[in-house]
Amino acid sequence: MLIWANQFSIFCFLDNHHYQIGPHSLECILAAGAKKVFKGEPGTALQELQKFINSKPGWLFGHLGYELNNETENITSSQKNRIQFPPAYFFEAEIMIRLSEKELIIESDGNAELIFRQLMETPVAVNAKREASS
Repeated sequence: MLIWANQFSIFCFLDNHHYQIGPHSLECILAAGAKKVFKGEPGTALQELQKFINSKPGWLFGHLGYELNNETENITSSQKNRIQFPPAYFFEAEIMIRLSEKELIIESDGNAELIFRQLMETPVAVNAKREASS
C-alpha cells in the first residue's frame, strides 16, 4: 500500500502492528490525497483547527507540532523550526483504505474498484539481502 500511496503528495499510514489490547477493529488505515487541508499558524492554531474540525466532521489526519505548547502552557519556546512543518497540519483524505483481519474497505469519491485493482497490481519491493541470508 505504501508504494501505491507514494503517487500522492500527501498520505498517512497508521498501523497497529497486531496490537492485541481491545477494543480494536483495524489493522491499518491509509489516507491518501487531500480534499481539504488545514495549516495552523502560531498563536491561533488550536482555535482555527477546532473550526476546521467542526466544518467537516469525519476522519482527519495530520499532526500537532511542539510549538503548540506556547498556546497551551504559560511558557515560551524559542526553538527554531528547522523542518518547516506548520504547528498544526491536518487533511481530509481523497481516498481512505481501512484494513481489518476480515475485510478491506476503500472510501473514495472515485472508483473504488479501480483503486483496488491498482493496489493489487502495484509491484512489491523485495529486500534481496534479507532473502539471501534466510
